[in-house]
Amino acid sequence: MRQRKARLCQISGPRATGDAAARHRAGLSLIEVVMASLLTGTLVAASLVNVGAGRRSATAVEQQIRASQLAADMLGEILQLGYFEPVDTLAFGREGAETLANRANYDDVDDYHNYNETTLQSKAGVSLTGWSGWTRHCTVQWVNPVNPTLASGTDQGLKLIQVTVRYAGRQLAIVRGLKTTATRPAWAYTTNSAVLEN
Repeated sequence: MRQRKARLCQISGPRATGDAAARHRAGLSLIEVVMASLLTGTLVAASLVNVGAGRRSATAVEQQIRASQLAADMLGEILQLGYFEPVDTLAFGREGAETLANRANYDDVDDYHNYNETTLQSKAGVSLTGWSGWTRHCTVQWVNPVNPTLASGTDQGLKLIQVTVRYAGRQLAIVRGLKTTATRPAWAYTTNSAVLEN
């Protein structure tokens, strides 16, 4: 019987002696569970915020690259044309069969003055897919050859071309180029000033 009594004390030893610390260590309290849940929830929320910010940043960079490419493509198309009107009488802007709806008949750089695309198209007038919400706007003006940042009221042999690209109403890229009456193509160059807005 003594053996049995010793065995009972051994199995239920801490309870028999009233050791409160040993009883407390047997599991987690409700406060500990709540605090662990709050800490885990806070870390998950912070992680999701960082993932969202990274995603928005990546999207903004992608839009910036697309806008710069759209603007550069249009400027390249314009700079391939001549300075002067080759067929009709010399006039600034579109002449004859040249319309805003189709660039196929444009034959000199100033035909692009105030050209605005709300649905992006190829030069032949074919709508480009995958560009919903994008717009391009072109301006052409005579500028002073000594200081091309100054507009000129008369033709002094230098035209400034500017292409602006927007997405969802936000201006994302502006490219500028100069076209001259000089026969050497080295005189035509482009500058790129892109704007990224949050």
